[in-house]
Amino acid sequence: ISNIYNIKLANKTHKDIPMTLKLENIKGEITVVGNNLVVPKESYFQTPFFVKIDRSLITRRKTPITLGVYEGDKKIKTVNTTFLGPGF
Repeated sequence: ISNIYNIKLANKTHKDIPMTLKLENIKGEITVVGNNLVVPKESYFQTPFFVKIDRSLITRRKTPITLGVYEGDKKIKTVNTTFLGPGF
């Protein structure tokens, strides 16, 4: 099962920053549209991404998930959201 989300990031530094997204509390896969999550220097960046989770791990209509936003190995932010599954 997959859900689509949108991320918006700001970069106030003088260099481009490559970022990664990781699922923190459930096993699954994240695919960024365009496969590139680099925030340009002194700019904003917005892109959609998909979260795919095996149906066997979804036990209710709304499953809370936690995403980590990373610059290299350093976690920049933790985001809590909801993954919508089939009606139960």
